[in-house]
This record gives sequence, C-alpha cells and structure tokens, in this order.
Amino acid sequence: MVVVALQIQIFIDEPAGLKGRRRVLRSLQQKLQRMNLSVLDASGEYAAEGVLEAVAAVRSEESARGLVENIWRQLAAWEHECEFEVYWEIL
Repeated sequence: MVVVALQIQIFIDEPAGLKGRRRVLRSLQQKLQRMNLSVLDASGEYAAEGVLEAVAAVRSEESARGLVENIWRQLAAWEHECEFEVYWEIL
C-alpha cells in the first residue's frame, strides 16, 4: 500500500469574491472525492487563489502515477477558467 499526497494550487482568472472561489473549490473537491481522494481546502484569504490538499491510498507506485495522470486529465477538461499547479509525492 502506497500513500499519495497532492497539493493543487488554483489560480482563478475572474474570481467573484470568496463565495465564487468557494463554489469553484467545492466543485473541484467533489470531483476529486469521486476519485477516492480525501480532500482539504487549505486556502488563504485571497479570492483569486485556492489550495486543495489531498491524499489517497493506492496499491503501488504505478497506480499512484496513474492517479496523478488522471487528475491532470480531469483538471485539463474542467470547465472553469482557472490555472493549476499540482505538486505530489509518494509517501
């Protein structure tokens, strides 16, 4: 069993205040939870930026890499106007 830890930084192009950011982050959080990740919103007070921390237990390092690739595909196909940076490591 391998644990994958991810940090996803989200830069929202046109934020609608903190409520708008919260709506965007909640949508992404639900998408990640459907992929069996435990997700935490670790954002600060700036409305145009958000941070999600996520962890998942997977079978092997190969499965971990596959999970991260799947997350990248999901983010690329996401309908909101955002830019993402994803940092991850296998624990």
